[in-house]
Amino acid sequence: DVVRFDLAPIDDSGQVVVQPGPFGLRLDMPRAQALQLLPGGALARPYGEDAEAGETLLWQDPGSDLAIRVEIVDGTVSRMYWGASGAVDLIEGCT
Repeated sequence: DVVRFDLAPIDDSGQVVVQPGPFGLRLDMPRAQALQLLPGGALARPYGEDAEAGETLLWQDPGSDLAIRVEIVDGTVSRMYWGASGAVDLIEGCT
């Protein structure tokens, strides 16, 4: 079963995937625009332990177990994850 979809640069090459995610969200989109497109109730929090590393925007569908996590680095969307809440909230490389 698929529990999560990811959108990220191709092999860290810096090439931007132009495929939109849910609600029209796109990689390299400014943070302010991403917040406008996300439904109300999205929570912003620091990305990991280092507040200067960026932040994540997390939206949970109030009627289901679906969620979206958007990673913001240098003011733009750098990665996106959507699917089951538990899978979306996992951050690889963090314990």
